[in-house]
Amino acid sequence: MIYQIQVSTKARRMLKYYYYFIAKKKMQPWNADKFLKAFASFVYDKIAQNPFSYAIKKEISLPAEEYRTVNFKRNYKIIYLIDEENEVVLITNIFHNKRDPKSLKAK
Repeated sequence: MIYQIQVSTKARRMLKYYYYFIAKKKMQPWNADKFLKAFASFVYDKIAQNPFSYAIKKEISLPAEEYRTVNFKRNYKIIYLIDEENEVVLITNIFHNKRDPKSLKAK
């Protein structure tokens, strides 16, 4: 079964930020495009196909919400929730691994 993917407003904002950072700050627009394509491919080919195969992040999970994380391109962590009833994966945040781990938030 393949789950539908939804991306939260915060996760969209973070994607835009990383795209802008790669394209404008690093001056590598071709790599920014590759980043977005790789992200989409990873989400649809890996997470949507088997969302339960990735680790539950206990530090940010609540009893009613199990947040899961998966590393993407070694430098990024994708945080998501699974809605089994509706067969939806909600990506809630994208976190760069060089940031302070104490600032890791699900939403």
